[in-house]
Amino acid sequence: MGTTLGTLAGTCVGYLVQADHDPTPEGRVAPLSAAQDRQVATDGDLRKLLVDRPKGAKDTSALRGRDGWMDLADYADLRALLLPAPEGATDDKALHGADGWLPTKDLLELYTAEADQEEVGQLLTDHGLRHVAARGWTTADGTRTRIYLLQFGTAEVVDELFGALVRYDRPEYALSGAAETTNDEDYPASAVPAQITRYAYDEAEPYGPEQVRQAYVQAGDVIGLVVQSRKGTAAAVPFQQTVTLQSELLA
Repeated sequence: MGTTLGTLAGTCVGYLVQADHDPTPEGRVAPLSAAQDRQVATDGDLRKLLVDRPKGAKDTSALRGRDGWMDLADYADLRALLLPAPEGATDDKALHGADGWLPTKDLLELYTAEADQEEVGQLLTDHGLRHVAARGWTTADGTRTRIYLLQFGTAEVVDELFGALVRYDRPEYALSGAAETTNDEDYPASAVPAQITRYAYDEAEPYGPEQVRQAYVQAGDVIGLVVQSRKGTAAAVPFQQTVTLQSELLA
């Protein structure tokens, strides 16, 4: 009898408490506002809940975002999407940059003409370039590979910029060592994921001291540039494999 009365009393109290609140969907708990939650005295500003960096710890500026807020594009660390160097290859330390971010001026040095450097630099600025991540290496046979990933605010911005950088038969701006190029028509379109847009080029004959191959790829809010060169000739298959593997990481 006591158990029954206790159950009934508890049930009545439960109904009385619920009567003072708006009904909530079945199976869900109504969220508390910042004013109601005693643990959130921040006026909704989550930055105030971040733990202070320990004394002597290195600041990671890449995680600051804008005014302390990170966009989704910032959250996806571009540096983690760079293709790793093959085992045994010699790392190109010049591409490390600061905290893994390459200065824009280093990227622009890829282009032959000073006027092109200025024009490409202005395009990157106008389209809101956020980061440049890069990696490079040289394999035992002398083949040098350089990969650059450029991140922007939206895929729509990248759509517009990509069209200003590439044409079917040649890139809009010539890279050093590849003044004349042709479309790499031997590179099968099926070798690249469907969601990736790719333009690959081969240096036109006669080659200079080394043959230069290059490819621009577009994936969402990222533009990738892959450059591979070798004294004498640069084989097509290693270049195509590198572009395909990097494209798969971006897809």
